[in-house]
Amino acid sequence: MQKTTQLLLTATALSLTTTVQEAIAQVTIRSTGIVSGTVTPPNKNPTFNQGTTRIDTDSQGRYFRNGALVFDAQTVNPNLVRMDSNGQFFVDFRGIPVVSTDGALTSAVLKNGQLDSIQRFNHDALVKYWGNIQDELVVQGSYTGIATDPNTGNQYQGTFDIRGQGPRYSDANGGSSPTVFDFRSYYNFQASPAIPPTPTV
Repeated sequence: MQKTTQLLLTATALSLTTTVQEAIAQVTIRSTGIVSGTVTPPNKNPTFNQGTTRIDTDSQGRYFRNGALVFDAQTVNPNLVRMDSNGQFFVDFRGIPVVSTDGALTSAVLKNGQLDSIQRFNHDALVKYWGNIQDELVVQGSYTGIATDPNTGNQYQGTFDIRGQGPRYSDANGGSSPTVFDFRSYYNFQASPAIPPTPTV
């Protein structure tokens, strides 16, 4: 899946030099940024993690955002729909790990650099960023370049641990970021026969 996603970013220095101060142990910069690239499950243990995103639906297993139909269990498997003790219908989705081998990051606070290629335990090829899709997309990576603290204007050059979080699936702009709906990681182990999570891209 290829998508451009705006994230809330946190950049924490791993090793750096600064043109403003002689030495600094750590600096944390918070801003927004946009990640792009092809997002796929890793090729080792690609199926799911142990987290569950429970989506409240109507009795038909339909979920709407801003009045638009986002998910309809009837078109997939009606046996996905369950009801809790309060009479609320829901469909469960498993959170899944994701990686990007061609990802890029742009932000007003970053320049003259790029995401580093990192070897991850769950993917054979080097990746630019990795993370999980749960209630929202959460990614991390390593960026080498120059970061500007928007609060002070100070510029720092070095390698930064990057963490980003996209909008929640239920937010008005939840569709601007990959979600469990995109990867179709729905499941119901209590159905007969059981419906295991089998996310696809």
